[in-house]
Amino acid sequence: MQLNDTATWTKFLTWIKQQQSQPEPLLLIHDVDPDGVSSGKILLEALQKIGISISQRLPGNERNNLFNESTLKIIKENNITTILTTDINLFSSGYLQKQEELKGITFIVFDHHEAPLNVPPSILYFHPLPTFGFPDSGQYCTSKLVYDLLSNLVDLHELDWVASIGIIADANYKTWHELVDQTLQKLELPITKNPFDSKLARVGTYLSYALITNEKAAREAIEIYFNSSSYQQALEGLEKFSGVEKEFNKWMHNWAQHAEYHHDVIFVHLKSKYKINSIFSSKLSFKDPSTTYVVYSPNHKDKDILNFSLRRQDGKIDISKILKTMVLQIPGMTGGGHKQASGAQCQRQDFPKFKELFLQLHQAQTKV
Repeated sequence: MQLNDTATWTKFLTWIKQQQSQPEPLLLIHDVDPDGVSSGKILLEALQKIGISISQRLPGNERNNLFNESTLKIIKENNITTILTTDINLFSSGYLQKQEELKGITFIVFDHHEAPLNVPPSILYFHPLPTFGFPDSGQYCTSKLVYDLLSNLVDLHELDWVASIGIIADANYKTWHELVDQTLQKLELPITKNPFDSKLARVGTYLSYALITNEKAAREAIEIYFNSSSYQQALEGLEKFSGVEKEFNKWMHNWAQHAEYHHDVIFVHLKSKYKINSIFSSKLSFKDPSTTYVVYSPNHKDKDILNFSLRRQDGKIDISKILKTMVLQIPGMTGGGHKQASGAQCQRQDFPKFKELFLQLHQAQTKV
């Protein structure tokens, strides 16, 4: 891809030279989904190849409160001067509220969520739109973004399997199928009709299972993945978390019994002890790309809150745009993401309003 934002790239190159000559403590914070973990792994290994080591690495478990007391303590105790993030929307992470505590720290951000209108000068911001002029950021996952950017500095072909896992997991296969298919062929793996059925996707699936099981399983799985030098090693190490699959498959077979149909919108009420909303809605949406799936379930920590995973794969409906309008009309609701894949939360008591408003706004887009 052709770099558009050469100014930020030049600043990044300057930072690299400074870090190579005078190393300072670095902190990497990555999101806790397969794209976030994959992009973090690619970034860490790419920097290692050019002589830069990451001092500390943290999963971004609290996306809306990233810089909590625990994180701030780690930053202070380790004299962190630069924080690198992957697949995290820094501007909805609590960063803006903690700027005073984070004063003097350089941020290097790799992300594909909605780009802010203004980026502070202390942040080196890499995003598909400003960086490459790629308009549909939802189809340019952070794994691919980091892979493309850092490939300008070092050969990353041995990490194409990691990038491919992030691409498939973030439902970006249709855009980057050439890279994924080439990787599958190189690894002598079959190219499946549904990318989620490929052996590479299984690595991402097992990783997802671990991430939604509990914090202990998530930590262990992330370490296994970061320490794996091949997809085979990752698959073998992560297979222990396949226990969630029975529950997942049960819902894949029986979801229609819990569905409510509204033309090309289907609401699915998921009741699982695991947080499978995201991977369930993604896989379900590939069965019929022209249908909008709204998968919802009670929040595991607060049953009065509903969690939503929303998907529409044909790109004809902008789910993120709908949610942006809704959060202004439903008190306490949060939501956002990408055109084809987004998430939301609202109070259980507001669900009737959520459904009514979503269907209205969805229909309005259909008529355009």
